Amino acid sequence: MDLLMVKFDRTHTHRVNFDDFIQLCVVLQTLTAAFRDKDTDRDGIITVGYEEYLTMVFTSNI
Repeated sequence: MDLLMVKFDRTHTHRVNFDDFIQLCVVLQTLTAAFRDKDTDRDGIITVGYEEYLTMVFTSNI
């Protein structure tokens, strides 16, 4: 969550406005869904190559 806060705290005040918070939640949900798609045995661990990782991130529209 700290990493997302840094990304969405555009004013560097350790605060996120409501619109940015909603966007943060959407990004978190999208990345979680992408992770779950790869976690076929549901153990919370995935192994992906660098290119596949980049594809996951860049197709998540973050």
